[in-house]
Amino acid sequence: MEEFTYLGSTISDNFTLGTELNKRVGKAASTMARFAKRVCNNTMSTINTKMKVYQVCVFSTQFNGSESWTLCGHQGRRLDTFHLRCRRRILGRITSPNTTVLVEANIPSMFVRLTQRYLHWVGHVSRMDDGRIP
Repeated sequence: MEEFTYLGSTISDNFTLGTELNKRVGKAASTMARFAKRVCNNTMSTINTKMKVYQVCVFSTQFNGSESWTLCGHQGRRLDTFHLRCRRRILGRITSPNTTVLVEANIPSMFVRLTQRYLHWVGHVSRMDDGRIP
């Protein structure tokens, strides 16, 4: 078997994240499309509210279980590009530089968020009893 899905994660026989990332970006893109229809186009919502809903809906859809990922440089850039594109859509600024988008969105970069998730998981595992399997 070349690949199979277990608990929502795709595991491949060559132990790369390519297939998993493709599926996660697809799921996050469909979530972003639904989010854009309902929240981004709502003029009553503030940017802060839109960003919080984005983090809960889109970010968590894509990065569920990402604590154990080991990303290559091109994979990380692909994920960061997707999230910057989403943030630009929320802000309504398609041509802004990346640094401007991150500052205006008031959300840390994707690399910072992934590092936080790694560290949170490492802390959780280090506090476990020795006889417990993480």
